[in-house]
Amino acid sequence: MPGSSLFYQDMKADGLCADHQMVADVLYDGGPTPKVFDADWDKHKMSQKTYEQEYLAADQQYGRLLTILLAQVKTQS
Repeated sequence: MPGSSLFYQDMKADGLCADHQMVADVLYDGGPTPKVFDADWDKHKMSQKTYEQEYLAADQQYGRLLTILLAQVKTQS
């Protein structure tokens, strides 16, 4: 079902891209286009503030999901 899943593409498994020196990462969240995090808000036709807000929300959500995943792995081992 569209909008019911998330897929984070963390290219180097180092967290979401926070600056230009990191490899770009992508969030597929069921929206019309994936969200690319590459620290280049101009390329995505966004203000810096809007880009940073989207990045922060995605990064916090990614952290929460990884915490849940790790807790499940620990209980099964």
